[in-house]
Amino acid sequence: MPANSVRERIKELEQLKDLDNYVPLYQRFKKYFGYLNLGHVGKHYELFAYNGGLFLPYGVLDNITIDDTILYEGAKKLSDYDFNINVDVNIPRAHI
Repeated sequence: MPANSVRERIKELEQLKDLDNYVPLYQRFKKYFGYLNLGHVGKHYELFAYNGGLFLPYGVLDNITIDDTILYEGAKKLSDYDFNINVDVNIPRAHI
């Protein structure tokens, strides 16, 4: 997956607004999650399908509306977080 994918979806929102071709941010994320689920070859990158069901369609989530302002704020915080610095790669596993 390309780095800063969340930030790119936010930028697309602004670009689409500027082009008078607005699409709600949640719709952009759902489209991108569909790409992650099935795989996608785009002009600038290729996404390989992720197995495991994390990005499968889900009735409840596919049919709700999330306000752009609320989603933007959370997505912006997520995209500003530096996972390379703030996440320890040695995450202990629970013993089963």
